[in-house]
Parts: sequence; C-alpha cells; structure tokens
Amino acid sequence: MEHYKSKGGRFRTKKDLGKMYSLRPEQVERLMPFILLPDSFERQAYPDRPKYERDTTPRWPKKEYIAYERPAFRKVEVNTADTLSLVALPGIGPSFARGIVKYRDMLGGFHSLDQLAEVFVLKDKPDAVVKLKELLVVDTLMIRRIPINTCTVEELAAHPYARWKIAKPLIAYRTQHGLFKQIADIKGCALVDEEVFRKLAPYLTLE
Repeated sequence: MEHYKSKGGRFRTKKDLGKMYSLRPEQVERLMPFILLPDSFERQAYPDRPKYERDTTPRWPKKEYIAYERPAFRKVEVNTADTLSLVALPGIGPSFARGIVKYRDMLGGFHSLDQLAEVFVLKDKPDAVVKLKELLVVDTLMIRRIPINTCTVEELAAHPYARWKIAKPLIAYRTQHGLFKQIADIKGCALVDEEVFRKLAPYLTLE
C-alpha cells in the first residue's frame, strides 16, 4: 500500500483497494469489512442558476468531509505474543513476526526491547527497530531462566549468549569450585567478562 501511495495512488472508496495488482480479488473481499472508507463517492450536482439574476450563492458549495481515524491499537507484550498478534500491528509483516518469535524462543524471552536489534531479519534495519519499540512492551516475569547450579552443559550451551564457548568452562568452573551462591559469582570464570555477564545474567537463576 505504501508503494502504491508513493506512486500517486489514492484510496477514496473501498473499491479502490482493488486497483492494487498485489491483491487478489478474494483478498480484497476479505478486507472490505475492515476498511474505513465510504462504499462509493457521489459527485455533487450543481443546481441550474438564472441567467440574468445576480447569483449570491457560493461559487463552490462547501463540501462536508468525514474524518476517519486510524483504529486504536494496544501495545503487545512481546514475550507472550504469537505471530498472528504481531502481524496485526502496523508495520510488522510475517517475516518480522517469525524472526522475533524465533529469536525470543531461543533466548527464553526478551528482557529489553533493545534486543530486537539482534533479531536476524532486523539487524540492518534500525528504523524498523525504533518503530517496533513503540508497538511492543516487555514483561520480564515471562523470561525462561536457566538454573545455573543444576543445568547441564548442553542446556546452557543452547542459549545464544552462552554457546559451547562459555558453557563448557562455566560448568567446569562450577564443578571445581562448587555451587554458585549468587549470580555474580559466575564472573569468577575467566571467560565471563563484564559484557558476557551483562547479557547472560538476566537468564540465570540459582533455583
């Protein structure tokens, strides 16, 4: 639609949607009930005016326009939304929705909307990430956390912020030094620097 409008296309009535070659007739019919445009556009007929009498009526009758407001939408909680909920938001297509859900499931949930920039299909689209932040909210209680004192190396390595490079030495450190008393203790492992700790810590629990 944005491409059609950028080329000078206009939507004055619902039927104008059918002018878009990218939509099949059956798709247009399905969208009709949700389009906030009139069914038809009636031209105003001008009354006949006397030839020799001074015409005091306005040359152009004042037209009445109906203001159509864009439907209000609620922000969607990104850690519980499915792809259908995401696609229903303006500017989120199927590709973005699938990418967000796939990466969210790998992480165990988002703890910050800044992580949207890490989604593969959004890595080179900073403008899209900015718009998405206006449409989504994060509930950190929905994050799936890894029990760092009982998890296996395979379970930890499955996380994008750990992988085998961090998981193997961290579990070996736990085996050598005993259970962690607080999450910050993982920084005792040589490979867990401040950057790794900042990213991984929200996904760990002692329980």
